[in-house]
Amino acid sequence: MSFKEKFEELGRKHGLEFTEYADRILRVKERNQIDEYQCPCYPDDKEHYCISPLCLNEALTKGHCHCNLFKKKES
Repeated sequence: MSFKEKFEELGRKHGLEFTEYADRILRVKERNQIDEYQCPCYPDDKEHYCISPLCLNEALTKGHCHCNLFKKKES
């Protein structure tokens, strides 16, 4: 399973989908060789990571997560 496929599946499990910025954000995560779940916007914050309770809540209430990787799935 590719990096992108893994994140698509993760988002789908939580009612989220990729934004139009997802490819760029995933490239940044890969290029900077940060932990795959680590948020590129908060690299040193252990509370913010992909699909963390903070990021998931933000995506579901505001429509997208802080880094714009995920957005609330359109019905």
